[in-house]
Amino acid sequence: MSDKERGVLIDKTWGLLKERYTLQEIGEELYDNVFKNAPDLRHLFKRPKELMALKFGEMISTICGLFQTDRESLLETMRDLGIRHVDYGSRPEYFPLFKACLLDTLENLLEDGEFTAATEASWNDMWDEASEMLISSQELAERLVGAIRHTWEDVKHPAIELEITSKIINELIKLHPEVKKTVINLLGGRKQYCQVFGRWTIDYEEEEHRPRPILPPPGVRWR
Repeated sequence: MSDKERGVLIDKTWGLLKERYTLQEIGEELYDNVFKNAPDLRHLFKRPKELMALKFGEMISTICGLFQTDRESLLETMRDLGIRHVDYGSRPEYFPLFKACLLDTLENLLEDGEFTAATEASWNDMWDEASEMLISSQELAERLVGAIRHTWEDVKHPAIELEITSKIINELIKLHPEVKKTVINLLGGRKQYCQVFGRWTIDYEEEEHRPRPILPPPGVRWR
């Protein structure tokens, strides 16, 4: 089956679902399927069911919308999600389970004769490709975090911690500009004071969105 044929089947079935259900309802069906099959994963989802269900529905809608039209944006979206999953405690082995629950959800919500073998194969392939993007990003983030934690024990002085942290953040953004938004979110958002640095590391008001230099706290002189 060609990519175009897969895309037609995915667009058709997703269009049918959106005509009959809201993203919230689709997400709730998926949410219930996940925890019916893996109740031990409930601790990973600390937000209310209503919010998580909507997130599930929006995620599927985003993947479907970008899969055929904009693979670069899909890669960026899944990369950002993969970095976030490090903090969530998600593991790569959870994704096949999630895929199985997604396919069950589609079969349950579609009417007789709509969820064909070709349709199932198309959704299966799309999820495999999207989750591979996510897992690759997650594994990279885990390696970076592991390397930082491994060396962090040698850092004792607060001024040195601040200097090293700011340099790590800035170098990370230089190497991977696509994670800028994620870094901002992890630091608490644009409008929230960042206690780690004492001031904003990244100035999104600048036209070119470049990291700006970090000044030392009062009374601290960096070498």
